[in-house]
Amino acid sequence: MSLDPRTRAFAEQFRGRPRAILEESQRSALLQQLRRLSSVPFFAERLRPISDDLDNAGPLDLARFAELVPTMTKADVLSDQEKNSPWGSRLAVDPNLLREATLTNGTSGTGREAFGLTAEDVYLNALSGVLLMEWAGLGHSHTTANLFPVGFGLAGLAASHAADVLGWNIVQTGFLGTREKLEAFRRFGVDVLWVCTPSYLARLIVEARESGGLEQVKVVMLAGEAYPPEFVDAIEDEFGFRLIEAYGSTQLAVFGGGTCPDTLNTTASSRLLHVLEPWILAEVLGSDGAPVDDGEEGELVVTPLYRMASPVLRFRTGDKVRLLPAGSCGCGRPFRLIEAGTIGRIDDMIKVKGVNLWPTAVDHILLAIPDSVDYSAEVGIDGDGREFIRATIATTRSYSAVEIDAVTERLRSATGLHIDVGSRVVTAHDLRAEAGHKSRRWSDSRQETLGRLALGSSQ
Repeated sequence: MSLDPRTRAFAEQFRGRPRAILEESQRSALLQQLRRLSSVPFFAERLRPISDDLDNAGPLDLARFAELVPTMTKADVLSDQEKNSPWGSRLAVDPNLLREATLTNGTSGTGREAFGLTAEDVYLNALSGVLLMEWAGLGHSHTTANLFPVGFGLAGLAASHAADVLGWNIVQTGFLGTREKLEAFRRFGVDVLWVCTPSYLARLIVEARESGGLEQVKVVMLAGEAYPPEFVDAIEDEFGFRLIEAYGSTQLAVFGGGTCPDTLNTTASSRLLHVLEPWILAEVLGSDGAPVDDGEEGELVVTPLYRMASPVLRFRTGDKVRLLPAGSCGCGRPFRLIEAGTIGRIDDMIKVKGVNLWPTAVDHILLAIPDSVDYSAEVGIDGDGREFIRATIATTRSYSAVEIDAVTERLRSATGLHIDVGSRVVTAHDLRAEAGHKSRRWSDSRQETLGRLALGSSQ
């Protein structure tokens, strides 16, 4: 059995085999990576507690690795690259071997991490994307539209990487407005949409109902946001294309998860994502930093096993997941799974009136309403000093008072909080003016209001 990660058949070789074989492959790859990184300045001190393990001829103990090697955070990476610009002291290859420079998108507002890629990194990124397309039943002779701008973001580059290996035509539409994208889909016969957030797909659909452009599309890859299963079922029924989901991050360099092909023909609530464990080591930690059992919710912590240029070890993604045991889907792949549409953010949690509020819980209600396109929400403090939450649904038709009241009650039941709900009717023109990809739905004005109150200002 060949375990070369640079072959297209690498991940699928584990299908039908015991999970122990996968874990053996992970241990071997991790040991080689740790030995390589033990001489890299950023990692040398972090790996000191297991230095004896690296010298031993026996297999690496994954539990000891998780217990003794500290986790990494975004702050660690930013601090390192600030002191050692541009790549930080964690760069593990000769800079002359770099082929691409990428930056994280910066949506957290704390800075953009820099990650380099070697030719091998680029190819492994492509192979992981190829695997997801093959799982979706796609082979040769397709035309894909890259919806993300091609720049420093790996999401925009990944489409080209995979299309090149697959031999597909690729249409770069990331710089176009929504209507122009649809015109390009029609003109060039685009049948695969590469990496679309659920909120932006909703905008595409509203425009397409007026002008068309999605008639020939067969597969849309969703990523970047949680979504309610009703959203997927309704869109697939209306337009006839298949929605698959991908999970990835710039830190991983490869896709970290994708829809199990054996669950694609089920309703969205029954679909599952495989964690691409042949290429990554995945842990889930609770709020106390201790590992949780499969089936329990926590923060995803990842170690890419083959990343060459800008590796990370036990990187805290900030993503909230609940891993299911391998075998939950019945396909024979020994990889653990995540319920489709459920990946949220640990740092999205908002505390209101002493209650933890997860925006994803609101997403699942407001985005599942018929004719809902998106929503915006504000947490604030009113003139009487009381905290409030207001949500405004963007919709293609007016909602009645009875419908609004029903939604308000559903939100109260799901969150334990009262949320003032309103709506606004939007047109395709409105959505073009507001065009974007990863929707930033929530704002919190409480600190600003408290600051004004502290200064004795009522403005």
